Amino acid sequence: MFYVRRLFDNEIEEASRLIWLTFYKFESKGYSEEGLVNFRNFIEPVSLRMNSFDGYVVLFGAFDQGDRSKDRLVGVSGVREKSHICLNFVDGEYHRHGIGRELFNEMYEFAKTDANINEMTVNSSDYGMAFYEAMGFEKAGERMVRDGIVYTPYRLGLK
Repeated sequence: MFYVRRLFDNEIEEASRLIWLTFYKFESKGYSEEGLVNFRNFIEPVSLRMNSFDGYVVLFGAFDQGDRSKDRLVGVSGVREKSHICLNFVDGEYHRHGIGRELFNEMYEFAKTDANINEMTVNSSDYGMAFYEAMGFEKAGERMVRDGIVYTPYRLGLK
C-alpha cells in the first residue's frame, strides 16, 4: 500500500538520495559534466531545504507502507510556484506501480488550489516524456539544453 504527502524537513536528505540514485540510473546518460553538476547542486539537501523553506518549491513524497516498522520513501516530486513540476522521481523497483501518477495527481490538485494558475508545465527528460504525455501534457517546444540539462518543455491546462 502506498500513500503520498508533503515531505517534512527531516526527510529531505533521504529524498535527495533517492532523486540522485534514480536520476543517475535512468536519466544521466547523455548529460554533460556541466549538466550532472548543475542537477546535483539543485537536489543537494541544503538547496532543497532553501527552496522549500518559503514554499517556492513544495516537495511531495510517496511512501510504501510495506512490512517494515518504518514506511519507505519510494518517490519524490516537487512543484515550483504551484505550477511547474521541477522534480518527479520514483525508485526503479517501484516503476509501473502507479506511484508517478499518484505524485502527479497530488501536484495537480495542489496547483488547482490557486485560482490564478491555469496550466502546469514541466521540462521533461527524454526518459519522462512518455509519462507526461500519458498524463495529458502536450509538447510546448523542441528539445533543449540549458546549463547542460537536456529537456523538452511540456504544458497541461488545468480543469
